[in-house]
Amino acid sequence: MDSLDTNYEFTGGDLLSMTDNDERAVEYEILYIHVMEVDVETNTVSGHADANQEVEVYIDTGDMGDAYDEFPRVMVDANADGEWTADFTGQIDMWEGLYGGAMVSDEEGNSSIEYWDSNVPHISVYLHENNVSGYGWQDGVTITVNGTVTYTIETRDGWFNFLHDGEDEVVIAAGDEIVATDGDTTYSFEVAELEITGVNRTTGDISGTAAANSEVMLSISTPIMQEGGGRPTPVADENLMTNDQGEWSYSHNGEIGIDDNIYVKVLDEVLEELVETVDRDLGAYSSQ
Repeated sequence: MDSLDTNYEFTGGDLLSMTDNDERAVEYEILYIHVMEVDVETNTVSGHADANQEVEVYIDTGDMGDAYDEFPRVMVDANADGEWTADFTGQIDMWEGLYGGAMVSDEEGNSSIEYWDSNVPHISVYLHENNVSGYGWQDGVTITVNGTVTYTIETRDGWFNFLHDGEDEVVIAAGDEIVATDGDTTYSFEVAELEITGVNRTTGDISGTAAANSEVMLSISTPIMQEGGGRPTPVADENLMTNDQGEWSYSHNGEIGIDDNIYVKVLDEVLEELVETVDRDLGAYSSQ
């Protein structure tokens, strides 16, 4: 059997054939779909498809606790030139950082989908994991740590994940200066102080430290990778303030599940929600 060329990029009009040991076979002429613009000011997502093709456009609000069939959704027909615009006015007021998908389907239910975001680059620094990740970036993100060590990372659909192995003796820590750029956008920021110092899942007590008199955002959710699939479900979301010594604490109303994930984050003082420092205590299932 010929192997799949992982570098091949599918496009509208390609014929895709799939078979399961010759017992089941599907042939799908890939439908064309492309998102051209996401405009949070006008509450619209627009793009191209085949002429007169129906397009389903949705906004992923799973992080707000919505199931897939509850996502804000617009069905729109492309015009004779293949142009379409989905207007979410009346359903949701869009903001920077939203993401979702645009999908077209044939009569047999086969579909093509293109994922989109609002193209505002975001970065998360995961302390104690030596990890920097982000989305909304152009290809070829360069990360510089403390002005001395530089790495270039490829992006995939605007996403990148930089998990440093420490071979250059660089351990990302609070106070480090990081510069991230893709040539169009450059963020320069200092990694914030943040640490989870205690978790008691039986009593529901969580504690930690951050900068004195600063805000810490805490969330608890079901596992990232759940048995049988599905998205994480929020269990708790709280904004906490540290005291003069930089200490913070949270008491959950009851037990915290052994599989539930605990996240705390601090937003950057200048870039705010565009850059966040994160610490987390992953549940047993997600840690596997």
